[in-house]
Amino acid sequence: MNFDEQCMELAVGESRKARVRPGRIDPLVGVVAAKDGTVIAAAFRGEWASGEHAEYVLLDRKLASADLRGATIYTTLEPCTQRRHPKISCTERLIERRVGRVVIGILDPNPYLSGRSVRILNHAGIETTLFPDDISTSIHSLNKAFVEEWKQFMPSKQVHISGYEWELLEERGHVAGRTQQGWYEYFVATNDLSNLERLSQFFTPSKDQVTVKTFDLIDNEAPRIVLVTDTRLIEFVRNDPGRLLSLTPREFEQFTAELLEKFKYKSISIGRGSKDGGVDVTAFIEHPFGVERVIVQCKRQTHDNKVGEPVIKQLLADTDIHHAARGLMVTTSYLTRGAQLLVETYDYRLSALDYTELSKILRGELPA
Repeated sequence: MNFDEQCMELAVGESRKARVRPGRIDPLVGVVAAKDGTVIAAAFRGEWASGEHAEYVLLDRKLASADLRGATIYTTLEPCTQRRHPKISCTERLIERRVGRVVIGILDPNPYLSGRSVRILNHAGIETTLFPDDISTSIHSLNKAFVEEWKQFMPSKQVHISGYEWELLEERGHVAGRTQQGWYEYFVATNDLSNLERLSQFFTPSKDQVTVKTFDLIDNEAPRIVLVTDTRLIEFVRNDPGRLLSLTPREFEQFTAELLEKFKYKSISIGRGSKDGGVDVTAFIEHPFGVERVIVQCKRQTHDNKVGEPVIKQLLADTDIHHAARGLMVTTSYLTRGAQLLVETYDYRLSALDYTELSKILRGELPA
């Protein structure tokens, strides 16, 4: 048994100690940190306090002051990617600690989160690999109740492809006018997770190919649509972007909606003040493989009152909570360095327009 396998087995052993909260179906998770061929520490879910994630126990409870740059983390379950503010996800913690590699036992059985941590970690330059099948099978067995609970949420197939067509797609690389990558993008765009799972059995897009956003739309959602056609606010500030600061917060939301229409967004709706759940504007834009739903947070504030990292973290959480493909921050101010780094880290989920970029758009220096 090599060192990697020893660490994986140790992580599985830790998962067997995990503490489940009464009346809850919690996952049994164990995690191990190793560096330079030596195990540094191990932990399990709920080891210090009820409900605490194993990665949190390891990174913040046991190794808070340790240098984990380049370390390898072995975890029996894919790290979480979203927590309610002010908590941060285990994936963010791993990125902040600059670990070099994360080895995962099983992916999150939640069909809407499965594989998300892998994509985020890879984007941050952190290598990810999976436990071998024999060990991951034992993890599935340990977490049978947790895995079964999420199976009911697996969406049904949205496109029927015959067995013969699947064979052609696998052997020839294309079928019905689409390549394997084309079908991958189509399934992602339509959130067709059943077919994505089938495709993943023989096709894995390379890192530079994974550029497609997930266009999650809520079937029963009936947003209050307000089509924006009045561009008077844009005309008011076009010749003097400094006038943006004279707008009321509500007028700035209206201005942002008008700006989105200039960018060819459709079905634009403006929030309802304190009842909008932190979403000031919602808009949709069509892509070749689907429709992208974007939520917007508007911050009309002075230049010296910069948008900080906590606000961007909340926008990232709201993007997931509202099942949007992207969160957009529009501000008359600027972003702090930490906030800007966060946007850059999650650039496949977040965007930002600050005063400088808004000014360029209004002056025609950036296309709208």
